[in-house]
Amino acid sequence: MGYKQLTTTTVTLAVAALIGAGAPLAQANDAILDLLVKKGVVSQREANDLREQADAQMAQAVQDNSKLKTSSWLQSLTLYGDFRLRDEFNDQFNNAANSALARQAADEQRFRYRLRVGALMELTDWVTLNTRLTTGDSNPNSANQTMMNSGSRKTINLDLAYATLHPPTLNDGPFGLKISGGKMLWQTWEPSFVSCMSQDPDVNPEGVAENLEYKFGEKDRFRLFFNAAQYVLSESKIQEDKDVYMFDQQLGLETKFNDRLKFTTAVGYYVTKNMNQLSPALSTSPNLGNSLGGANYLDDFAVAYGQGELVWTINDKTFLGTPNVVTVSGKVMKNYSMFAKNLTGANAADATNPDQTFGWTTQIAYGANKKKGQWRVAYQYKYMQADATYDAWTDDDWSTGGTDRKGHAFEVTYNLFDWWQLRAGVFDCTKISNWAGNAHDQTGYAGAYATRAQLDSQIKF
Repeated sequence: MGYKQLTTTTVTLAVAALIGAGAPLAQANDAILDLLVKKGVVSQREANDLREQADAQMAQAVQDNSKLKTSSWLQSLTLYGDFRLRDEFNDQFNNAANSALARQAADEQRFRYRLRVGALMELTDWVTLNTRLTTGDSNPNSANQTMMNSGSRKTINLDLAYATLHPPTLNDGPFGLKISGGKMLWQTWEPSFVSCMSQDPDVNPEGVAENLEYKFGEKDRFRLFFNAAQYVLSESKIQEDKDVYMFDQQLGLETKFNDRLKFTTAVGYYVTKNMNQLSPALSTSPNLGNSLGGANYLDDFAVAYGQGELVWTINDKTFLGTPNVVTVSGKVMKNYSMFAKNLTGANAADATNPDQTFGWTTQIAYGANKKKGQWRVAYQYKYMQADATYDAWTDDDWSTGGTDRKGHAFEVTYNLFDWWQLRAGVFDCTKISNWAGNAHDQTGYAGAYATRAQLDSQIKF
C-alpha cells in the first residue's frame, strides 16, 4: 500500500468515526469531507458513501440505545397539546317563580386552567390513531379545573381515543373518504362561532362517523361533502331497546369563487332514539332547558338545520398587523319532533307559546388569529328556544349552558406568538320563556339572566 493510499484510508476512517460520533459532530465534519474532496484526498463518491454509512450507523445506534420503543408499523408520532389559564367572572341573576328580577348571591370570580396533551399516530398510510388526555371531571362540556381546595391534586381523564381509516385507493384523485370510531372530535362541519348552537367545543362524542368529499372544477374550486355520525348517548344494562342514540347527517358545499372569496354552506338533520329513557341526571348534565316528562326527557329530537360561512379577504394588506379578512356566518335550526310541537299543561315551555322549538344565530368577525401579531374581533347574537336542540351538549359558557336563552357574545383574540394567544370574551344573555316548570326558573338556580366575562392566556405546543 502506497503512502498516498494509506493516508487517504486513514483520513477516511477518521472522518467516518467523527461523523458517526453524533449529530453536532456530523454536521461539523460534513465540511471536513467537502474540504477533503476539494483537496483531492477523497473522491466525491467516497465522501457520499461515508455519509450514507454514517447515517445508517447513527440510525441503528439511536434504535439500539433508545428507551422509547415503538411498533414496527408506526410510521410517525406527533405529540401536541395546549395549556390555558383563565380568569372568569359570572354576574348572575334569578327570576324565581317569575317574580321581579333579583340579584343572586352566587356571583363569582374564579381562576381556572386547562391542560390537554395528545398523540397523533400514523400506523400506516391509511390508518391514524388520535388520543388525548385532559384535565377535568366527567362533565362532557368542560375540561377546566378551578383553583381551590388548598392546591389539591386534579383529575386527568381520557378526552380523545379514536381511529380513522382513509384507504389510499378511495382517496386518490378528487374523492376522499374517512371512517372514524371511538371517542372523537365532532365530525360534522360547523362555522367557527364564538358560541356554538348544538355542541360545546369541548364535547367529544362517542360512536362512529363517516366523512365523504368530492372536489371538482378548475383548481378544485368546489368541494362537495357528506358527513354522517352515529353517537351513543347512554347504554342500558337492562334492555337493549332502551339504549339511547343520536344520528346526524349533513350535506354541504364549499365554493372558492377566487383567491379572496370562499363560501361554505351545509344542511343537516339529526334525530335521537329512546330519548325518553334518558334522565338529565344520567347525562352528567342537569336539565338546562329541555321539556321533561317526569324525571326523563319527554321524547326524541328531530332537528333540521342549515348553516353557512362567507370568508372575504378584502386585499393583501394588513391593518394594525392583522389580515383584512371579514367572516360572516349563521345558523338556523328547528325541532320537528311531535312532542315538542304539542306540549301542554305543566310541560309547556310557555303557556302562551308552547312550541319552543326554534333557534338561530349570526356572527360577524374581522381579522385572523393564527400567526404572531395577528388579532381578531367577533360579535354574535344567539337565540335558542327551550326545545330547539338537546340541552346537555350546548356551549356552557353561554350562561350555565343549555337552551331557552337569547343574547350577545363578544370575543377579541391576539397572538403574541404563533404558539401563544390572548383572548377576552363576554357572554350576555337572558331567558326567553316564562316557563315556571323549567329548572331555569327555580329559586336559587344560577343563570336565568347572566353575564360571563373571561380573560384567557393559551399556549400551544
